[in-house]
Amino acid sequence: LNSIKNDLTTDEKLTLVQVWGAQFQDAHDPGRLKNYFTSKGIVSIDQMMKAAKYNTQVKYFGEDPRRMGFGHLSQGYSINQWAGVCRDIASAQGIMLQSLGFKNTFVVSFAKVNGGMHVITVTQDPNQATQLYVLDYGRRQDLPAHGEKNFVPGVDDSAINYRIFKPGGRMVDNIQSSFGKVLSEALSIKARDPLARPTPVFVKAEMSLDQKAGQSREHYVVGGMAKDDKGADYAFMGFKKDWRKGRLGILMANQRRKILPHEMSSSQQSKNLDLIYAHIEQEFATQEISLSQSTQARIEGLTGLLFLISRTRDGFYKSKISGQGDFYAEAAMRIKQKWGDKLQLTHRAGVQVTPGISDVRNNYILQIPTITFAHFFLSTEGKALLGKTFVGKTYLIAQALILLDVLGERGRARLGLQFDRFSVVGQLEGRLSQKTIQIQDGSERRAGVNLTWQASKDIHVSALAEKILESPAPYLSMSYQVMAQLGINLY
Repeated sequence: LNSIKNDLTTDEKLTLVQVWGAQFQDAHDPGRLKNYFTSKGIVSIDQMMKAAKYNTQVKYFGEDPRRMGFGHLSQGYSINQWAGVCRDIASAQGIMLQSLGFKNTFVVSFAKVNGGMHVITVTQDPNQATQLYVLDYGRRQDLPAHGEKNFVPGVDDSAINYRIFKPGGRMVDNIQSSFGKVLSEALSIKARDPLARPTPVFVKAEMSLDQKAGQSREHYVVGGMAKDDKGADYAFMGFKKDWRKGRLGILMANQRRKILPHEMSSSQQSKNLDLIYAHIEQEFATQEISLSQSTQARIEGLTGLLFLISRTRDGFYKSKISGQGDFYAEAAMRIKQKWGDKLQLTHRAGVQVTPGISDVRNNYILQIPTITFAHFFLSTEGKALLGKTFVGKTYLIAQALILLDVLGERGRARLGLQFDRFSVVGQLEGRLSQKTIQIQDGSERRAGVNLTWQASKDIHVSALAEKILESPAPYLSMSYQVMAQLGINLY
């Protein structure tokens, strides 16, 4: 493949890999699929090519009767050869794409509504950084790259996170999905990615169960509605408990979204998931160490564990129950510098990790997990007193944040003014190089202005207006977005 890559167009290269994907799918191994977590080892490209060649010779073409083979007949199963499942096939397609010049190629594992897992291939156009291609066996999606909100691995995707692997290799990242962000946001747990974008439509109410005078507020009932970046609607209610540097929440929710017409009967045009979600998170920190009169440092971190149990309410997989789970941890060094009220600086550097496996093709459940470095981060923020005006003290505020991972480099820079109850901040965010593949939040280049107003102790208002600096976004009629937020405390 490497020897012919200069003789083919981008479309011809992709079509070639699609054809091989379809050939490999014909030999999809039902035994390896059935023993998903107990099948050891890998299936190589050579093994799948050998099976594909043999099946072509005996005219076994999978289960498609239109191709005039024996696959749709019972005798087809006695003459063919099996080799590989989705994780083997996606890896093979990824390795082929890399040989054809698609250097920024990964395979993605995600949960499906039927309770199973699936693996697909995603690659970036080598000549156009804002163009993605998703290959699923012989099928292909051409996606304009606009971050996680526009990344759809498949129509049956129900994942709260996407696990990213090198083709035929180790896990390199763990991306929280729009679905996962809604659930954590409902429990007031921050998104795991510091550059994560807020859910577009989110209405939530909390009521404290601690009503006695002087009693700290630790127990809450929550409820609300939301719509995520991909158009799914949510209704949820639940309970959460806060304690010093920790929190626990349990939700009952429903997700409803439109899907492709061929996936269900004509009378069922939506996919409904009923779900129970649990999330616990604990922060840690050492005592501050004084490095100088104005400088203190400490080590801090957090761990999080979450579970999801879902049940399909309608469609082909009606009443199917499935589960998902995840774990993450973060460690960082924080350094604070303060010179009275004139200048304050905070620097933070650290890493977020999550368990992974050494080869996406080997899904054996009893193997020793590896440590995946989801991202490294470095941030600096400052606040400098400029003086006093008729609205009170005026500060210059600034922040810089950089995230580094195998998928590329992303960042955000902010600069603005803060008054006693009002602030105005300009910001730039997005990928820092052409090599960053845009399947994460914060990878799309944007410029914006953020306004905040603390109207009173219990009323907070903010608005963010942004311009997308990439090529025109297909999900918008124009390249501008405005988001507003209103927070009201009624107790």
